[in-house]
Amino acid sequence: MNKANSLDENKREGSIQVLPDQVARKIAAGEVIERPSSVIRELLDNAIDAGATSIEVTIEQGGIGLIRVSDNGAGMSESDLKQCLLPHATSKIRSTEDLLKVKSMGFRGEALSSIAAVASMSITSRPGENHSGAEQDHAGKITVHHGKQRELERVQGAPGTTVEVRGLFADLPARKRFLKSPSAESTQCRRVFLEKAVAFPGRTFRFTTEGSGRTMLPPVRQVDRIISAYPRIGSRNFFDTIEGSEGPAGYQLVLGGPETARRDRRYLHVYVNKRKIQDYSLMQAIEYGYRTILPGGSFPTAFLFLEIEPDLVDFNIHPAKREARIRIARDIHHLVTTSVQSHFGAGLDHKGQYRKEGGQEQLLGEPERNLRPERDRAEQFSRLVTEEARRNPAGKPEPENRNETPAQSSNRDTGSFESSSGEQPAPFRYIGQTMGIFLIAEKDDSIFIIDQHAAHERILYDRFRSASHRRQTLLVPTQIKKEDMIVEPGEDLLHRLNDMGVCVESEKSGDGLLITALPDFAAGRETAVTDFLRNFSGSTENLQREFYADLACKAAIKEGEILQAEDAASLVAGAFGLTEPRCPHGRPVWHRIDRETLFELVGRT
Repeated sequence: MNKANSLDENKREGSIQVLPDQVARKIAAGEVIERPSSVIRELLDNAIDAGATSIEVTIEQGGIGLIRVSDNGAGMSESDLKQCLLPHATSKIRSTEDLLKVKSMGFRGEALSSIAAVASMSITSRPGENHSGAEQDHAGKITVHHGKQRELERVQGAPGTTVEVRGLFADLPARKRFLKSPSAESTQCRRVFLEKAVAFPGRTFRFTTEGSGRTMLPPVRQVDRIISAYPRIGSRNFFDTIEGSEGPAGYQLVLGGPETARRDRRYLHVYVNKRKIQDYSLMQAIEYGYRTILPGGSFPTAFLFLEIEPDLVDFNIHPAKREARIRIARDIHHLVTTSVQSHFGAGLDHKGQYRKEGGQEQLLGEPERNLRPERDRAEQFSRLVTEEARRNPAGKPEPENRNETPAQSSNRDTGSFESSSGEQPAPFRYIGQTMGIFLIAEKDDSIFIIDQHAAHERILYDRFRSASHRRQTLLVPTQIKKEDMIVEPGEDLLHRLNDMGVCVESEKSGDGLLITALPDFAAGRETAVTDFLRNFSGSTENLQREFYADLACKAAIKEGEILQAEDAASLVAGAFGLTEPRCPHGRPVWHRIDRETLFELVGRT
């Protein structure tokens, strides 16, 4: 008997049933409302769509106890208030065709219904002037407690809407256990608030929470809103803004200089139609644009704001709208990368200095300083430098510097140190080599510490890049096994290699490749070329750049290599002639210490 009852019970549990509305809503709410910050995200979207110019967010206990979002937007009538809590109630779309041209922040009609399913909520709203020009003299208020909706009541209130959410997940202890501490939830709420505020710099945003005071963001320009929201990213002088458009896409890029680089992607943000999304392809596009000015392992501080025709982007692929599908993603990727590269390429003047806004000039990699000149303390030093420069204008070393023995000296061709820019560097004085890697020179009342490997690497990279692709046929072809290569050697890869002067053919057996010719500058470097092809793991779009950079790195002088004074001076001249004083991997070629900085370091103030 007991066994039969058990079988009947199992049968009943396995049968298909339609869930009650209240249970179904709580399950659906789990996709949209994950934590307090999810509530803030949805309510901010509604306030923005209502045309609010001022929005205030207040939280308590990290948003678990209270979330209040008030705005001065269009407000809702009493009939709208009665409808707004129903599932999929929305004023944003009317048909499936509308999903293809969504311009509002919200559109599914899930937010209020989902919040009401997992918390107690009240909405107080008063519309502004209606179509007849009349204004409602009272506000309406509707309350939902544990899924039960109360009758609408009339209360006093200003035009706009205030939504209060209390006791999030109070009747769902299993969900509540997954929340973090109030302080951690508060941090997440503030992060979402700032992300929304950054996308709408022309509106006022306020955020209040116990223990950390109040954040006030008045209407400003885009770059100023970013710096106000994230004051730790650096000074206003470190950022430039560029704008442009191509076809159905327009963009605004707020780009931090090299001094704002970080070890993480915390301040690498992508917005599409004012929504912050996680799109690693577009983040990668920005990073590619910075590759020539940032060292490996560093990430830029940059904000991309894309505006795309609504029918070319789909936000309806993620419950929280954190992802998007863009039809013209490849074109956007190229547009962003080239825009960043062009900006920083154009920002380098003939002295290899990076031009900042407002006419300020700053050396790449050098932190901004505001030091008081000490000219009265340095008159004698300045006269000595001037006299030395007049006696030795070409930067040639003094005879007493030529004290290396043949065993210590390099036998390199000094012509390999000459920059391909064709410019003659300003007069300088070569002082010497230190630590087996740095060359010290004096120019323009500053001391330059030059990384000999980075400088030579950049000079060779520029020369390889500008060289003709005239080939030299190899007497004995070099073999590479396909199985040893990280990237599958497809037709596109082989075609691009051939365009670069590297002739690669498939063996008749099909098991390997044969390198039959190399460009002139790579002649005699078959081992370096095969090593590169085996280890190359990037995209074919970056093949040429990485090939030149790899060969330049292997061919450049190394740490510990002692240079004759004349060779070192020639390398310094080549370094000063560079149009972009960074190695292909982003490291600075030199560091400059001006006289004021040096005086400060040694206490001559």
